Amino acid sequence: MAWLIFGEEWTEEDKARYPEILMSHPWRNLDGDTWQLELIDESPDNGGRITPGSPQQGRPLKDKNVPTRLERTGPTLQEYPLLDVISYSGSNLLACRAFRDLVEEMEPGVHQFFPMDLLVNGAKVATYYWFVCCTRIATLSAEHCYPPLNERGFFKASLFGQQQNDRLVLSREKIGAHHAWVDKFHGVLFFSNAFAERLKALELSGVRFRPISEA
Repeated sequence: MAWLIFGEEWTEEDKARYPEILMSHPWRNLDGDTWQLELIDESPDNGGRITPGSPQQGRPLKDKNVPTRLERTGPTLQEYPLLDVISYSGSNLLACRAFRDLVEEMEPGVHQFFPMDLLVNGAKVATYYWFVCCTRIATLSAEHCYPPLNERGFFKASLFGQQQNDRLVLSREKIGAHHAWVDKFHGVLFFSNAFAERLKALELSGVRFRPISEA
């Protein structure tokens, strides 16, 4: 089993407790410029198009223009608590030190973690780490995906309303010993079962898991 892992996910109990959250209070960069980010290596690899400057390519970023300070204004921490894992700049994960330490334990020196000071109404409340996955490999299972992969190796879901038989399946052999990777033919960040089980044991707030089949 592989996993998709999402940040800033609230339980139904939390939503009832904090009814005026969530998306109306995003984090704002106080420095840096995410529109000006650059990849260290933008060379094509026969997979999906390498989008210059995108942190979701499975390629490391240059540290130039990476923000170091983010601020949220409006609700206090009591009104809108800080989750352990949140979303930043799209679906990227911005997480507490425990998340970073687990990734580093399981894949030391492979991925990037950019420290970011978090401020709420002008006061620093924590330092979190922006996780940039730096592994880009092909892990789709040509034998088990449905609809079948196209001639270039990409998976395309069926038309809306006709997806009941669709299967996105990853190859256990292709995944190998990796614990976090972006599939270059699907453009999605996946995590290994071993990593997900360790992360679940930490009981961090804000994390949601979605299983993906392996074969």
